[in-house]
Amino acid sequence: MNTNTETKQETTTQQYIITKHALDRFNERNPSQSDPSRDPEQLIHKLLKGSYEIKFSATHQVVRLLNNKIKEAKYLYNNGWIFVCGDNNIIITIERQDDKKFGKDLFKVE
Repeated sequence: MNTNTETKQETTTQQYIITKHALDRFNERNPSQSDPSRDPEQLIHKLLKGSYEIKFSATHQVVRLLNNKIKEAKYLYNNGWIFVCGDNNIIITIERQDDKKFGKDLFKVE
């Protein structure tokens, strides 16, 4: 089984590629996604469409860089979801905001 399977879909602003890993993490972190009649990719694209770019505090960013072998990423946010976007608009993983606070841990990119 190829774990790098990707799917594509256009949004109004950009085209995103959602990796199987990102889709798996979304399903794992979304308890309401237990309904098999809902298409998780469609929901992800809806969230991406309304997302905006964020950055992490310096402390959080250093930890992220060390944990990810110094690979830079763009972070998009919508409704408690953080989308980690790599090169070529590839969504690498999807996280929950959890206890991270805006103005302290997260900041909207203007």
